[in-house]
Amino acid sequence: MVRLYTNELTIGYGDRSLVKDLNIKIPDKQITTIIGSNGCGKSTLLKAVTRIISHQSGTIILDGENIASKNTKILAKKMAILPQTP
Repeated sequence: MVRLYTNELTIGYGDRSLVKDLNIKIPDKQITTIIGSNGCGKSTLLKAVTRIISHQSGTIILDGENIASKNTKILAKKMAILPQTP
């Protein structure tokens, strides 16, 4: 079962897009890794998926609903991120 997926997701800062038209599916109850070189957008992706930053276009779906329409407190009960730096 897939609980979290993106559709044509584009993320960046200002006018600069780091992640373009990304489609991913994160399966439920499995360990998923995101691998890539420095600066390729791994942390940016995680920040967008958890709504720490906004995405430029596309959708992020959690449990069949667009996270943009979810209440922040309800979303926080379903997922969180623990960054490496404070």
